[in-house]
Amino acid sequence: MSKKELIVKKDMEVSDVVSYINELANALKAGKLTVTKGDDSISLTPKGNINLRVTASRKKNDEFISFELGWSTVEKEEKKPSAFSISSKDAEPKKEKTEKIKKPENKPKAKPESVAPKTEPSLLK
Repeated sequence: MSKKELIVKKDMEVSDVVSYINELANALKAGKLTVTKGDDSISLTPKGNINLRVTASRKKNDEFISFELGWSTVEKEEKKPSAFSISSKDAEPKKEKTEKIKKPENKPKAKPESVAPKTEPSLLK
């Protein structure tokens, strides 16, 4: 299959973006997604496991979020999804993990066994 790509960048009101995202959700549920720009269009068939990548960032006065969805048109082995969430609420501050440092036990040190010095047998003169 040949590669075809359609990129759309556009400034829109929040309500218009929400409409597009809702339509995207409906298209994903239906298993048929068509993106049209002018006379050009591309139709996709989302199915099976969908790989989702969400990137959120902030640079000075600009904030960004991007969603990347991908799937295979041939069946692949399922992967266990990792936990994440998207919310309209602020994130709760993370609690710092406190580790208890175990103090070494005061065990008496083992005394080395005494070793008798080697003596050479005296030579009789």
